[in-house]
Amino acid sequence: MLFGGQGVEAALASFDPRFNTSLVWSNNNAYQNNSFLGGGVGDGSVLSQDAAQFQSQLTKTFAYGANLSLNHNWNYSWTNQTFQLFPSAYQGNLALQYTQPLWAGAGTEFTRIAGPLNPNLAGITGVSQGVVISRINADISLVDFEVSVRNMLKDVEDTWFFLHSLFEQVWSHRFLYRDLNNLLSGNRHLETHFHAVLERKTRAFRQMLESLAAAGLMRLDADSIETLSASMSVMVTYWLSYEYVRNPRQAMEPANAGLALTRGAQHVLALLTPYMANTDLQTHMQALTAAYSSPQSAETQEKR
Repeated sequence: MLFGGQGVEAALASFDPRFNTSLVWSNNNAYQNNSFLGGGVGDGSVLSQDAAQFQSQLTKTFAYGANLSLNHNWNYSWTNQTFQLFPSAYQGNLALQYTQPLWAGAGTEFTRIAGPLNPNLAGITGVSQGVVISRINADISLVDFEVSVRNMLKDVEDTWFFLHSLFEQVWSHRFLYRDLNNLLSGNRHLETHFHAVLERKTRAFRQMLESLAAAGLMRLDADSIETLSASMSVMVTYWLSYEYVRNPRQAMEPANAGLALTRGAQHVLALLTPYMANTDLQTHMQALTAAYSSPQSAETQEKR
């Protein structure tokens, strides 16, 4: 089990410099019953004490497994005790630490595959992953998505099932679709492969429309098929981005999957309505679209 399962960008982030800091301040006031134990504060007087602890750390993990950290710590105390020469006192230190694994966890090849060692999980193997494994997992997810789209091409006659199944596949790979442009701009390999996925989706919609037109269910010429298939592909590809903009905090939560899929399918179905061959088919399409937008439909998708 990979406790550290993560994407490529997260794996690369393991090598980013990290800065941590904390400041704790305390104050104590107490009436004294004994001037000797109170450090010279008279009987019945108030012994006041202030204390502060400040800590800061800058760390950097290198690709060959080493770790460099710079620590700055200081402690401050103040009291009104008369036995002390000065009421305030400071203590501080600055430390530079460099660690280099000599066996397990050493070397660029190990770090690229398994990721940098996690000191909180020392002695436990198989709990993290590096850039290489993250890229392999991303490629596997992309191939799975391509296979799922290819398999759906076998039955493009069933338009409604194909459409909703495609939205389910998009939801299953929502980590790719939520911020697609930004993800592709930072990964040339993914950019090339996702272009092929987009072409397959558009081709699937084109075949679906050509089949419906050949069956006399839709009135479409060649130009309309090209335009409509591209429009449907754009809407499916960027629908989750639209959902995320509408509700950034909750849109990608599993509990909202049903509503997201329902709204997406509803809007794509609405693109087909004007092209239906007759009034009865248009009415049927409108009824199907309305069924997608009903609360019962959304609840059914969430249960799935």
